[in-house]
Formats: sequence, C-alpha cells, structure tokens
Amino acid sequence: MRFGTFHLAEAPDVLSPGEAIAAELRQIVLAEDLGFDSVWLAEHHFTSYCVVNDALSFASHVAAVTSTVRIGTAVSVLPLHHPVEVAERATLVDILSNGRLLLGVGRGYSATEFSAFGLDLAGRRERFEESLDIVLKAWKHERFDHEGKFWQLKDVALTPRPLQTPHPQVLVACSGSSETLSRVAARGLPLMFGDDFLVPGDVAKRIEAYRAGASAAGLSPEGAGVLVGDSWIMLKIHIAESRKEARRAAGPYALWRHTKVHELEPAGSSPTLLSKIAKRAPAAKVLISDPAKKHWADVTADDLTSFGLFGTPDDVAKKIEEFEAAGARNIILSFGFGGMPEMMVRRSMKRFATEVAPAFTTHLTAVARAGSTT
Repeated sequence: MRFGTFHLAEAPDVLSPGEAIAAELRQIVLAEDLGFDSVWLAEHHFTSYCVVNDALSFASHVAAVTSTVRIGTAVSVLPLHHPVEVAERATLVDILSNGRLLLGVGRGYSATEFSAFGLDLAGRRERFEESLDIVLKAWKHERFDHEGKFWQLKDVALTPRPLQTPHPQVLVACSGSSETLSRVAARGLPLMFGDDFLVPGDVAKRIEAYRAGASAAGLSPEGAGVLVGDSWIMLKIHIAESRKEARRAAGPYALWRHTKVHELEPAGSSPTLLSKIAKRAPAAKVLISDPAKKHWADVTADDLTSFGLFGTPDDVAKKIEEFEAAGARNIILSFGFGGMPEMMVRRSMKRFATEVAPAFTTHLTAVARAGSTT
C-alpha cells in the first residue's frame, strides 16, 4: 500500500491563517522525511476551514521545499477556474516539481464559494465535465479547438508541455453515486473518496460499482484493476497509547472540522431522510443510533472517532487491513485537523511511519533526522 498525508490548513481561533499554513508546511517536510508517498493539498475560499485558496499555487511552493515526495491536489475545484489556466498552472507545477504532480479534481459543493464567483451551484456538474475535457485536451493535443456550453476556444497551443508523459495523473473526487462512478470509469481515470463515516464495506461497494462502470465503458478487468490500484481513499487518524486516549484527544478537533465542512453546504441540506424526519420531530433524534444517518449538527465527537483510524498502532494496523481487504490500495491520512497542537500531529505521524507502515510497505521508513519527540 501507499500512504499520503492530507494538508487542509485549517485556522480555528487559536491559529492565524499564516500560522496554519506554516504548520502545514512543516508537516509536509516531515512527511517527506518519514518517507510518505505523497502530500495532498486542498482548496477552499472564504472560510477558516481551509485558508489555502489555491491548491496549485501552494503546490508550487511545496515543490520548492521538498525534493522526492509526490504532490497532489485534493482537490482543485475545476468549476471555479478557467480550464486552460488550470492546465497551464498544473503544467508549471509539474515542471517545477520535476514530475511529481498528481492533479486531483472535483466539482465543489460550497454555495458560498460558487456565489462569490458568480456561478450557479446547480450547474457545477456540467461545468466540471466540460472543464475536465478542456484540461485533458490541452495536455493531449499540440493544438485544439473547443466549442462547448461554457467555453469556446480556438487554436489553443499549450506551452510549455508537462514534464510527465503524456501528462500528470488526473484523479476525480467522487461522492459515491453510481452515476459519478460510471462517468469517472468511462474516462479511464482513478478515484478519490472519503467521508467522516467511511467503512470498508463502503469502499468495497464503490470499487465494485466503479469496476462495473469501467466494464460498461469497454475497459478490460485488467485495465479497471490498474485504475483501482491508482485510486485513493481518505481517512482521519490519530495514534496514542490507547484507543480511548486517541479518541478522547482527537475528538474535539474532529468535531470542529466536521462542523466547518458542513457549514459550507447549501442552506437546508441534510444527508438522510431520517435526519429530515428528526428535524420535524426532535424526539425522534434519540432513535437514530447510526452516526451516518444523523443530521450533521447532531453528530458528536465520539461518533466521529468511532470511524476512521483512532487508536494504538495495532488498532490502526488492523483497521487498515480491513480497508485493504475491501480493495483499498492507497490511503491519504489526515493527521492534523481542527487546530490540533502540532506536537500531537507530528508524534502521530512518526508513530505511524515507524510502528504501522512497515507492515504494509517497505517504502515508508523514518530517517534519523526526523527525531522522535519534536
């Protein structure tokens, strides 16, 4: 298996945006020192949930302070950008990083973000699909034209070209719907997915649906297997001396992230039918025991830390084995969230690298200069 680290640059009241970004950069350098395969950078706008508003700009700086770790976006929100500009800037990052870029892309979901850019959230799927078409055309063809609903382009010739041949790997964030899985499979692109309540069974179902979509699109089982092998899931993690301590220590920070991410959703959104019923009949809330079926505002820190990877190194390893058995081959690990003290984050990263990862890969090994207590 391959392991990456996720860097959201959250800035709760205890951190300024500058402090949050600086902390993420230190953790990115540590991730490379510890031998992680990749670091993944997010993009959001107008929120302390993520103060990096341009994942590719951040990636260009990460390329300068690292030398071997792969640099991924998780994700670049395509509908918020001109696709030719995305292709150009991603190309530059690929060159600056000596071919280390992984371009994760997504549709976005924040009504606030779309409104501020003068865009309709409801049209994001169409805009995303056309934008992705253009990015891939820009990389695959020396010159191209495009006549679409949102963009009309004539005789575009991208210069310079990406360092990677034919272009950096592109991955698509997927919420899990069959329609989206089929669309991604038909493009022959790998997946990225994860949520607060992701379990191995969900992973197995999504991979099965993805393979079915790939088959319907004419891909061979071997070809679909390659794409699954290049796909990534994302999980929160915290390692401590006991499972109870890991959940207790990380719970408040996990809850902060959970709350902030759902504040970005359109007003009135609710994840399940049961939560809608409970909103009308508050007494019904106590009948909903499955955290994944609760309204997001009713989810507790204990709910959140009963999922993901929280516990001792042995606990974490056993859970990773379950995800591996379900078909996961690559995991993006979110070590720091909600303003968690950096010492806690770094200690957890180091314990994972030295006490968990060696059972799954020979690539991830700590180097002496990473230290053991800082």
